[in-house]
Amino acid sequence: MKTALRVLALSWGLLLLAPPALARATAEDVAAPPQRTTGFVAAKTPTTIPGGPLLLSAYAVVWTLLFGYVFSVRRRQQEVEDELRELLGEVKELRTAALEGKTAAAPAATSTPAAEAAEETPGDADG
Repeated sequence: MKTALRVLALSWGLLLLAPPALARATAEDVAAPPQRTTGFVAAKTPTTIPGGPLLLSAYAVVWTLLFGYVFSVRRRQQEVEDELRELLGEVKELRTAALEGKTAAAPAATSTPAAEAAEETPGDADG
């Protein structure tokens, strides 16, 4: 079966590639080769691209990306600073409680599904 598919694919490939390879040049193609120039020839219709709008567009894109990046970095930095302040406050509370001889409970952490599954016992399961 695989061999038949390979033969079929090969035959289709040859059929698609054969016509251009077998095409014969006409007498006109052989008799009149295209004229080639030996030097620079300017275009008959000049193509102009306005530089001003392109330059302003490029600067606008670059500045927009730069401001977006700076804003993103500043937002993430603010989040880290807020978390650091919170952690420093918790450490200060724990030190104060330890120095006073009190046993302070650890602050309630957000529970994760993995932590909840570890705490569950077989009798607690619903179902």
